[in-house]
Amino acid sequence: MLIGLALIFTLGNVITALAPTLTIALADRILMAFNHGTFFGIGSIIAASLAAKERRSAIRESV
Repeated sequence: MLIGLALIFTLGNVITALAPTLTIALADRILMAFNHGTFFGIGSIIAASLAAKERRSAIRESV
């Protein structure tokens, strides 16, 4: 999932760089913002699950 999202992000940046108009570039940047949030949301969940139980945040354990 993360690799796919990273590829989408890379492709979006290429599209923005080659965009013929400002409207297309701005629309692509908005779509990439959603992709960015999804990437870091999933990434933080995966990172938390990879951490050893004693190294996790106390906030996570209390929830």
